[in-house]
Amino acid sequence: MIIIQGIPFDANSSFLRGPALAPARIRQMDKDGSANRFAEEGLEIREGLSYQDLGDLQFPDTDPEQAFSIIQAAIATQLAQGQRVLSLGGDHSVTYPIVAAYRRYYPTLHILHIDAHGDLYHNFDNNPYSHASPFARIMENDLADSLTQVGVRTYTLHQREQMARFGVKAVEMKDWTFDFIQKLEGPLYLSLDIDALDPAFAPGVSHHEPGGLMVRDILTVIQRIKVPIVGADLVELNPARDLHNQTAMVAYKFFKEIIAKMLYIYDEHHSGPEKRKTYLITNLIFMKKILYPGIVAGVVLLAFGYGILFLSVKLFPSLVEEYYNPIFWPGEDRAVLYYLHPFILALALAWFWERFKSMFSGPWLLRGLEMGFVYGIVASLPSMWMTFSAMSVSLVMVLSWLAYGILQASVAGVIFAKMNP
Repeated sequence: MIIIQGIPFDANSSFLRGPALAPARIRQMDKDGSANRFAEEGLEIREGLSYQDLGDLQFPDTDPEQAFSIIQAAIATQLAQGQRVLSLGGDHSVTYPIVAAYRRYYPTLHILHIDAHGDLYHNFDNNPYSHASPFARIMENDLADSLTQVGVRTYTLHQREQMARFGVKAVEMKDWTFDFIQKLEGPLYLSLDIDALDPAFAPGVSHHEPGGLMVRDILTVIQRIKVPIVGADLVELNPARDLHNQTAMVAYKFFKEIIAKMLYIYDEHHSGPEKRKTYLITNLIFMKKILYPGIVAGVVLLAFGYGILFLSVKLFPSLVEEYYNPIFWPGEDRAVLYYLHPFILALALAWFWERFKSMFSGPWLLRGLEMGFVYGIVASLPSMWMTFSAMSVSLVMVLSWLAYGILQASVAGVIFAKMNP
C-alpha cells in the first residue's frame, strides 16, 4: 500500500502562490465522482485498498528551514516503517527535503524529473530554498546517484553550467523522445511538475511554458518505466489559476497512474499480438504485509491457545470437561485440523488488517485491540449465536468461545499493527 502525504507549502514560489491548495483539490477530484478510480492497467486506486492517505502536514509559518525539517521528519517516519510515499505538493521546493529523507534509507537512488524547468538555480531571487533550486540542493548534497530531466524547455546558461557540474542527463523538449526510459536505473524517485504539460492541457499552473508535453506523453512515460519506483511527488498544481478543475483532473489522473506503477512489478511474458503484462501486486503486499505477519501471528496464537488451555484446566475444570463432549471431538485423525486453526485464522485476519487498517486510528496498540473487538462483533458474535441456538451447549461455553475468539483476534491485531502499520 502506498502512503499519500499532503504537503501544502508554497512559500518558496517565485511568481504566484496557490500550489498549497493542490493536495485538497486533487482529493476533491477523487471524491467528486466524475471519474472512476481505476488506473488504465486495471488496478483500482482506492483509499484503504491501494493507498493510505495521511492527510496534510501543518506548517506554523512560512520559514523554509522549519518547513523542510517538518517535511523530512514526516517522510523519514514512513520510510522507517518500510513504506513508499507519494507526496502531493505544494511548490517544487518540497522535493529537496523529501529526497533528503529518502537518501537515508536508499544508499542508491536515481531521480526522474519531469518539468518545464530545470530547477537547478544555485540561488534564485536570493532564496536558496526557492522552487527554482531544489535539484541544485539535491545534487550538491549528493542525495542522488543520477538525475534525469525530461520535458524542460527553459534552460538558462547558468542552468546549463549546473547540468554539466552535476552530470545531469537531459531530454529537452526540442529533442523529445521516449528512448530515455530504457536507460533509467532503479531504485527510482519520480518528481512530476504539472507545468511539464503544455498550457493547453494544464492552465492551472503558476508558470505557463508553451511547447510542452501532452497528457498522453507523461502517461506513456509513467507506464513504460521498468524499474521500481520507491517514491514520487506531484507538484505545482495551482488551483487558483485552474479552469473548471481541468488541471486538477489531469493531476488526479497522474495520481492514479503513479500509484499503479508503484504497486506493480511488470513481467513481460509474450511479444507481438500476444504481448501481455502480468501484474504481481507487489510481493511486498503479499509476502511482507500478509503472509509473513500471518505466520508470525499463527505461531503466537498457537502458543497462546496452549496457554489458555493450560489455565482453563487449572481454573475451570468443569468447563474443560464440557469441551470433551463427543460432539466436539471427532477423533485423533482430525486433531491436526485443530492445530492448524491458529494459522488459518491469522492469515485471514492478516488480509483483513491489510484491507481495512486505515479505518483504525490511534496508537498501534489501540488499533490492534480495536480490530480484535471488530472481529468479535462482526464474526464471532453471530457464529456463536448460531451455535448456541442450534446445538445443546451451555451459554457459559459459548461465551467462553466468544471471549477466546476476541482475545485471539486482539493478539493478532496488535501483531499486525506493529508489523504492518
